[in-house]
Amino acid sequence: MAASTPRKPAGGVAAVTVTPAGNLLRAAVAADGRAEAIFRDATQLTALPLAEQRSSYAERLDTDAGPQRVRHTLTLVVGREAFRKAFTPALRRAAETEGLIALVTMASGERLLAGWSARFGTSQPLRPGSFAMESGIKPLDGTPAVLTLASEDTDPAAELKEQEA
Repeated sequence: MAASTPRKPAGGVAAVTVTPAGNLLRAAVAADGRAEAIFRDATQLTALPLAEQRSSYAERLDTDAGPQRVRHTLTLVVGREAFRKAFTPALRRAAETEGLIALVTMASGERLLAGWSARFGTSQPLRPGSFAMESGIKPLDGTPAVLTLASEDTDPAAELKEQEA
């Protein structure tokens, strides 16, 4: 039997924590180009139990109609019951009214602060774009909830410094 070689993941989202945009006390980009973020209330940070290898984060740069715009799209795939527990009525209201900030850990290990930018602060947070309850295709797919959050500003998401959670 041949030994397998471990491979570094190339893409995908490994973990996501969301919080209402108003919970971000302050954030700034340090001299090394990475962001530091401080939150008002750690109990408002909600780690989402993502369905394995199904969630994604994308940034689309558009310069067709003038200055550069970056469209951030975070697609979260979570089991239905886990989604109901994690996305409480208060968190859903916050997502709809003030928007969300997301701490996104990519499968590659890169950590991003989405929904905040050095230029706009929290005025361009992630907002719900679509929501679906799916049946799955195969018997073992389960019944996931798929939530797409999106925002638009002028810069890619800032990479988080290592000590941020």
